[in-house]
Amino acid sequence: MGAVVKEDYIVIEELVRNMASDFIAEAFVGELEYLLDKNILDTLIVKNHGMNARAQSKDVLYVDSVFTSQDVDFKENIVVHLSKSSIYHQLPEIFFYPLSLGVNSSNKKEVVNTIRKNREKEKRDLDFFTFFDTEIFKEKVKINNRSLNFFSDKRSKKNLVDIFKQIVNADLLISDESFYKLFLNLCKSEVFKENLPELEKLIHTVLGLKVKIDYVPSVINESPFLSLGDAVLGVDLGLSGQVYSEIDDVKVEVQLENDIENFKTLERNTLMIKEVLSFFLISSRKINITFKSNPTQGFILSEKFLGYNSYLN
Repeated sequence: MGAVVKEDYIVIEELVRNMASDFIAEAFVGELEYLLDKNILDTLIVKNHGMNARAQSKDVLYVDSVFTSQDVDFKENIVVHLSKSSIYHQLPEIFFYPLSLGVNSSNKKEVVNTIRKNREKEKRDLDFFTFFDTEIFKEKVKINNRSLNFFSDKRSKKNLVDIFKQIVNADLLISDESFYKLFLNLCKSEVFKENLPELEKLIHTVLGLKVKIDYVPSVINESPFLSLGDAVLGVDLGLSGQVYSEIDDVKVEVQLENDIENFKTLERNTLMIKEVLSFFLISSRKINITFKSNPTQGFILSEKFLGYNSYLN
């Protein structure tokens, strides 16, 4: 392989010899890029040798290199030989070898010379289409890589997150990485539905907040009944006092690890916690959120918020 770095040469040779040579050509090049840890598409040339019996077993025949001239230097290109049809092979033969009618020759030398000329012409024609074959193949490699690396490629992941945001349609001020985690967990929502311990872990994963979630009785202090004389017995007449709902509310205690200097941060966290929990809790449950912080022994007035990052003993 000429000037190719020795380590690269060893990697390519090993890749051709082992099972990777049985990959489809696009996956083979993608694996080669991964092992070499660099983009080789800029130095890649594809030579298609046409479909043959070997095409039934493997795409990649062998790999070598060729030097191409630059302005003041030479560049070494990796040449991957494939048992695939070139554009040349898919065009009608008459484009390259016009029919000759009424010409017969019994001279073997002329026949041999004609065959040799045709082979040389075929080689030139294949060389002409090599550039187009290579560019088409590079696009196939990119498409294949996007498919295989759908969750790891940065551009694909960005498009994926944009799709997630349209599907979820939630007003969450979180990073794309956190939104991505949220959507993956939404896909298995049955695991988190009304499962408070798992929801605590989910909020920590998505929002980075440590919380403690519990059920608390839902108490209705305002009497739902009408006054005597306006109510109908058995319909809207009953005893006054507190009424306990059949469905409990949820209490979320957020454990603040650091002092919060901005009240809007607490407000934003409250809205995001409610938004996330709304996917997994019954809609009739009221979500009550409190914040717990480690109280300091002393503080300077106007720099702390009583009840949020400071307490009176």
